[in-house]
Amino acid sequence: MRSILDLPKEAVKLINKYLKINIKEIELEKYNSSFITINLKNREADIIYKLKEKNIFFLIEHQTKIDYSMPFRILEYQIEIIRSAINGNNINKKEYKIPLIIPIVLYTGKTKWNVETYIQNIQETLSEYKGIELGKFHLVDINDYSNDELLKEDTIFTKIMLAEKAKDKLDLLNIIKLSYNEINKKNNSKIYNKEQKDRYNNIMYEIVKNKIGNEEAKEFFENLKIKGGEVNMFAVYETIDNENRSYYE
Repeated sequence: MRSILDLPKEAVKLINKYLKINIKEIELEKYNSSFITINLKNREADIIYKLKEKNIFFLIEHQTKIDYSMPFRILEYQIEIIRSAINGNNINKKEYKIPLIIPIVLYTGKTKWNVETYIQNIQETLSEYKGIELGKFHLVDINDYSNDELLKEDTIFTKIMLAEKAKDKLDLLNIIKLSYNEINKKNNSKIYNKEQKDRYNNIMYEIVKNKIGNEEAKEFFENLKIKGGEVNMFAVYETIDNENRSYYE
């Protein structure tokens, strides 16, 4: 997921879709995501983009497991990114604007996310005092989307999200077949460029190789290319059948 969202073309689609804004790819630039926290421990956020003309940052944090410390972690990230981006010479000027950090947590775990997205909801409270917004983040939960929605969305990262939902090896291979066909449709030639396609193929190859072995993975992807997207699944069934004949059922 990190590798895919490292492509600005993919990241800007995620940012626009889930924040309901309209930013162009050329307006974004990658920001160095490594920084030192106040207790001197090195931390690294998943992906950080910055608007070129403003001190506005988009933090994308990928989670495969539920983390109840996430509101606090997001707050830490926000503070440290602000600290790294502040212009020390201008901070005391009245007109200087403190950087804005907009966090998105992209969750692809198997169970529904049940962690608060707002740190105030897990803080101690004082009656009659209204708190302030700290550590709040936008959540994109894979469990909120159907397989068809993820497949038809014109991004590579949703195809990766779809692969995360696979129930078993055969389901994964079928998902890759569907995704490959969708990405390589003639009318989609302008949506996905070569870099996106190569990145997707490389990632999926590594995943499949770990599932069914290197030689079988090569055969699977060769069939994808030879058939122009129409996969010869018999070779795949035969490979899996050697491990578990129940897949034929």
